[in-house]
Amino acid sequence: MKAILSGLIVDAKGKLGDMVAAHNHYGLFFRERRDTPPNHSPYWISIRDQTIALSVEWRTLTQSVRDSWNQGAKLFRRSDSLGQAYYQTGLNFYVGTNINRFLCGLPTIYTPPTPLALPYFTSLSLSANSAIPEKIISFTPAIDTAYKVKLWLTKAINAGINRAFHQYRLLELLDNSFLSGSNIESTFVSRFTSSGNSGDKIFVKAIFVHKASGLVGQPIYATSIIF
Repeated sequence: MKAILSGLIVDAKGKLGDMVAAHNHYGLFFRERRDTPPNHSPYWISIRDQTIALSVEWRTLTQSVRDSWNQGAKLFRRSDSLGQAYYQTGLNFYVGTNINRFLCGLPTIYTPPTPLALPYFTSLSLSANSAIPEKIISFTPAIDTAYKVKLWLTKAINAGINRAFHQYRLLELLDNSFLSGSNIESTFVSRFTSSGNSGDKIFVKAIFVHKASGLVGQPIYATSIIF
């Protein structure tokens, strides 16, 4: 939907209800926000069930433990889509941290972590070939034993799409045994049921997770056209 702003409003961004103000190279536009429906994949089910379990467990913790997570959350400043600062609740901090630990195959922690610097991939790329077929993922640096990496991909979609929005799906968590140049074709097909066609696009996102604390770093993105 196109819009013409009045003289009192010079720009718009963010969301109101289900309407989102966004920009592309043509300028301002509005779109309807639609949440991604649950896909009931094994990852989705396991994360849902663990989130419920951690939320229930939160209510059984002592008040002093809950207070420590509420205070710990204030050490992690975040920004919303308008650039305004906010802090998550202790409950969300507790659940999010321990979901990451759960995905790493580690038990729940009850002492909130403190901020630390996490690494990130300085390069990330995916080479996808429909003829072989194969999907070779390359990255630097190698993954250290102290971390795992959340690898998110989209299914093969139309190459004209420039933003993936809510289409990313967690493919797997990579550890130090996973090397740059590995072929993820079989995992991709198992996750999305299709390898994709020549000319389609795949979006990639990778985020380091510090195993001991459950904290995550900044994401790095890449795109690939299947040839």
